[in-house]
Amino acid sequence: MMRNILIITILTFLTTACDKEIELSQKDDQITVEGWIDEGGHPIVMLSQAVHVDHTARSLSDLSDYIVKWAKVTVSDGEHSEILTGKYNSRYYPPYIYTTGNMTGKAGKTYSLTVEYQNHTLTAHTTIPPHVDIDTAFAVPSTDTSSFGIKIRFSDNPSTHDYYKTFSNCDSTSNMYLSTIMQTIDDSNSNGTIENTIYRGRFLDSDYKPGFTRGEVVMVKLCHIDSVSYAIWKDYENSLSFSRNALLRYNTNITSNIIGGLGYWCGYGSSVMFVEVR
Repeated sequence: MMRNILIITILTFLTTACDKEIELSQKDDQITVEGWIDEGGHPIVMLSQAVHVDHTARSLSDLSDYIVKWAKVTVSDGEHSEILTGKYNSRYYPPYIYTTGNMTGKAGKTYSLTVEYQNHTLTAHTTIPPHVDIDTAFAVPSTDTSSFGIKIRFSDNPSTHDYYKTFSNCDSTSNMYLSTIMQTIDDSNSNGTIENTIYRGRFLDSDYKPGFTRGEVVMVKLCHIDSVSYAIWKDYENSLSFSRNALLRYNTNITSNIIGGLGYWCGYGSSVMFVEVR
């Protein structure tokens, strides 16, 4: 479980806030994993040392201090294993990832992750459900009419119990997708079609506005996920919803599937649709 820990994803969001300063303690000994593998994509893993948030600690001045760059990261699909290569990549933030072009995610397979770093060994596994196509996606005006949500519709198999997560990306120079607000979906009440309106991912910024703006091109990503990934993202969303502060969660435990560390390793049966906000 992740308790009173500020992981590197949240540090990413902090840097986007205008002139915000957060007091952070020294690095925690625990390692945080942010990792995923898309159907048709390659594994992506980012590693950091966890950071405790308190009111007496020093200011964070350099995110590179928290990135773990010299780990051995291995992914196995049950038939063969690949050691991922750590490298700088400006399309991610933090701009350091572990990946390989020699393994591509396939629906129905289970992928095991092993991270070895100094005296740490972390393990996790995830499955990739088959992707579900987005049938339609279009911008709809918000109540103030100056901003927009994006309504998506997709078909769901009513004979199976399925879970979904949506993300968005408005930056063509980045491969990072932000978690959309309160859009981790359990299809228990589905009648065969699911329709939802998504909004911008949440930042630690007093100027945050959930709506998309006219002229933006939004990449909407729909991910079919397993029950473990659903529990992780649902807990994350609940922590944002019930916390007074959007991103600093002092009293909330968040589910993790990383044995020996923190964070997540998720498989995504993903489909992407581009939507121009007009």
